[in-house]
Amino acid sequence: MKVISINNHFQIQGRGLFIKKANAFLDAMKLREFSKATVRSYAYDLVVFNRWLESQEISWNNKFTQKDLQSWMFFCKEKNLRPRSINRRLASIRMFYRFSYGMNILHSAGVIYSKGSSHRSRRESRLGLFMVKQKSFCELHIKVPKTIVDPLRPSDIDIFLRDIKRYRDLSIMLTMLLCGLRS
Repeated sequence: MKVISINNHFQIQGRGLFIKKANAFLDAMKLREFSKATVRSYAYDLVVFNRWLESQEISWNNKFTQKDLQSWMFFCKEKNLRPRSINRRLASIRMFYRFSYGMNILHSAGVIYSKGSSHRSRRESRLGLFMVKQKSFCELHIKVPKTIVDPLRPSDIDIFLRDIKRYRDLSIMLTMLLCGLRS
């Protein structure tokens, strides 16, 4: 089983129901005009996932659970994948499952779900108060460590500001630098 590209369209070579559904999934992604890199990434994720399913003798059906997905996470962690890579693979598997069976992967015992994040919903009154709701479904993911940006040295800032000729541009740049708006 391998990923092939025919006229910038990715397909998985192989046999079985999983491969047939995976190719239909990749066709649907192409139809929705996902980028070539995204389709290729999903195709490789599905190939690796299918190989893992076969090695663990887990069947890909509508009885696949979050516990099975957690086992997949452990496998990815053993392969020393980074958290962002694992989360992308989890997203591709969840999306493929929803495509295949029209529902989310079933919850199961023995899985710790992350705390749901709150978000604003409708206004509660004319005072602008919002009713806070919790997410109803928390998905498995690996916590991604935050990267800390090293601050610029004063000499770098001086070099950067030397080329600015207008006061307006200087004030914008100083505001950005002094307020931490470097992204």
